[in-house]
Amino acid sequence: MKKRIGKKNIKQLVGKVLVIALALGLMGCSDKKDSKKETNVPETPIVNEMPNDFPGGNPNLPGGNPNNQGTTATINYSSLDGSAMFKDRDLESEYSRDGAVNITLKENDISTSSDVVAISDNKVIISAEGTYIVKGDLNDGQIVVEADKTAKIRIVFEGVNISNSGTSPLFIKQADKVFLTIAEGTDNSLITKGEFIETEDGIDATLFSKEDLTINGSGSLKIECESGMGIASKDDLVIVESNVQINAGSHGLDSNDSIRLKDCNLNIKSGKDGLHSENNDDTSLGYIYIASGDININAEDDGITALSNLVIDGGNINIERSNEGLEGAIVEINGGTVNLKADDDGINATSPDTDEEDFFGGREDMMGDSSLYIRISGGVTHINAGGDGIDSNGNIFVTGGETYVAGPENNGNGALDYAMEAHITGGIFVATGASGMAQNFTYAENQGAILVNIQAMTNEKTVLKDSEGNDVLVFEPDKSYNSALISCPEIVDGKSYKVDIGGNETEVTMSGLIYGNSGMGGMHGGMPGGRPGGRPDGMGPDMMR
Repeated sequence: MKKRIGKKNIKQLVGKVLVIALALGLMGCSDKKDSKKETNVPETPIVNEMPNDFPGGNPNLPGGNPNNQGTTATINYSSLDGSAMFKDRDLESEYSRDGAVNITLKENDISTSSDVVAISDNKVIISAEGTYIVKGDLNDGQIVVEADKTAKIRIVFEGVNISNSGTSPLFIKQADKVFLTIAEGTDNSLITKGEFIETEDGIDATLFSKEDLTINGSGSLKIECESGMGIASKDDLVIVESNVQINAGSHGLDSNDSIRLKDCNLNIKSGKDGLHSENNDDTSLGYIYIASGDININAEDDGITALSNLVIDGGNINIERSNEGLEGAIVEINGGTVNLKADDDGINATSPDTDEEDFFGGREDMMGDSSLYIRISGGVTHINAGGDGIDSNGNIFVTGGETYVAGPENNGNGALDYAMEAHITGGIFVATGASGMAQNFTYAENQGAILVNIQAMTNEKTVLKDSEGNDVLVFEPDKSYNSALISCPEIVDGKSYKVDIGGNETEVTMSGLIYGNSGMGGMHGGMPGGRPGGRPDGMGPDMMR
């Protein structure tokens, strides 16, 4: 994989290039067309694509129209089909004892009811299709699945505790697909101690699968891994219903092809990403889909990272610690509740394809990628970010839901940051942060968007009032800010409002649907400010964004 260039470095490089290009008078010469990304996910149909153009002229050049309120935008999205994410058997946690193989774990005394199970010292080898009911405790032991490539195998944990050093207590080496069912009312654990021993199988997770893996059932599973990952699959990883607790030195959940979650209860503490999906050979894979469930993440690196699509249709997601909260080439929030805290960006649409070596190779690198986007269409999202609150190296679309951003306290980042365009057509959106890189939306429909800056930082609430002094919207960020971006259905063309930021009141009259133009963060024309076209301190745009 190419090394991704850091966001702050990108901004510095873009700023320098922009200054040079403006000085040479070259910026008005582009006829750049947006690129498209074709996405084909096996068994997971893609719905539509991104459009090739946007209303309002070229938004990538200074002087381009940042106030597209006069044009109706038609946006087609590239998305995962949620109805194709789970098969019937993924959702089926009931099992029959008739014909099932029983395995009882006991130190140096493992017993089984069938000769299709091989036992060697403290190792159990499952080699045939069927259902296997396992119970008991085992130290320095392992269960290995090594069956025919067509075999579908169900392993039922009915109170299983396996620990060892240097390898995986449950290793799925070969099968078509394995279903690990955590029996209702049972507590189970898999523990790996110390560093992993290098082998040709490349085992680096406590539960390690080379094949498709589904975990279901309403029991509890505890995973501990001192040095590696908690659960890893080289194919698809599905978790339905189960209560899973992971403490891992590396990623909590990791999959090459996809991670799909439904009705599960996950608690993850990880030394790297909480959830991570990446496929370097097929860019249509490496996606994460969350249908529902309660997900709590404390991550040393990113909370949830997908190298293609990250789609949240529901659930309660709490990222209490992360470097970046949500990251993917495409990030969509369609429902549920998201609460995240990030040292850097809260939500980031990015790609591994931009690196420092080819950053200056062409305008496509410098001006953004139309295949990258963030879309918020539903749910309630709360972001507390030390870097950019919502950051896209392509576009941003807000069509519904409620979004509240407590953004950066430093002028090196913005509460809203994008390389191409940001559209809002519905929902409630409030973003506060430092004013140095403040950006408004480029296009609004159905409702207006107001960007107001003040001189001094404050940690008091922001209040939007109508012309009669009634509170329309109140937001209380838990950190200091001097810039507020507000959009809601009550903001309409031709009406007047007051924006109160910590007692500093600004009169706003909407002439159109955009008030307070974008700054240079997304390379749009105009200047951020408490009034259209200007900053409250009288300064021009910061060219070195």
